Amino acid sequence: MTHRRPLSLVSSLALVLVVGLAACAVTKDAPPPPQASAPAKLMTWPDLLERERPAPSASLAYGDKSMQVVDLWLPEGEGPHPTLLMVHGGCWQTEIADRRIMNWIADDLRRRGIAVWNIDYRGVDREGGGYPGTFLDAAAAADALRTHAGKYNLRLSPLVATGHSAGGHLALWLAGRPRLPADSPLRSANPIPIDTVVSLGGLPDLQEAARPPAAAAAPRWSASSPAAGSGTRPYPGLRRSASIRC
Repeated sequence: MTHRRPLSLVSSLALVLVVGLAACAVTKDAPPPPQASAPAKLMTWPDLLERERPAPSASLAYGDKSMQVVDLWLPEGEGPHPTLLMVHGGCWQTEIADRRIMNWIADDLRRRGIAVWNIDYRGVDREGGGYPGTFLDAAAAADALRTHAGKYNLRLSPLVATGHSAGGHLALWLAGRPRLPADSPLRSANPIPIDTVVSLGGLPDLQEAARPPAAAAAPRWSASSPAAGSGTRPYPGLRRSASIRC
């Protein structure tokens, strides 16, 4: 049998007040219905970039080129802070986007107590970018996190990486660096270990992405496939061998 405790005096009074206020609300004139509002305007590219832009806690250079910079977004408190490695997208082209396009999401994560290591790199449209420069930049920027972790009390285990579009491709590639062939010009002795990758619309397989939609039903390695070396490259300056095989 279930026993229910009698309502206390305070609880009874509270119940009476709630019922009374509800009754009063019913007898009052209801407010007029809201006017129909205009359809919401879709955000455009300028709308995105022209919003008030939050600022990082620090900007740190990992090389002597203007794009070889990392923005650190540091939460309040002493730490150690869980840390996210972030890679921006933009079709691998600096002209389209750089690390600052991630400022709003980086700031949101900082407010939630997560440190963000937001890297930049030379795109294929910059001198020294493309293959292998874009990849070497991303690798150096990621490894610099380990160099600065002690000073800013950043926790690197587990380390999560995320990236959008081209940044998703690079984030996955950074996690796969230990599997690069020994003779690869991109291989390094001790890449920073990444435990998890969240790819936001990334392109993990450049060979597959290069295939036209009409070729979807064709054999994967057909003579006309870009993977066979006879097609044009949709991403100038990037090697198809930089695809990620999981």
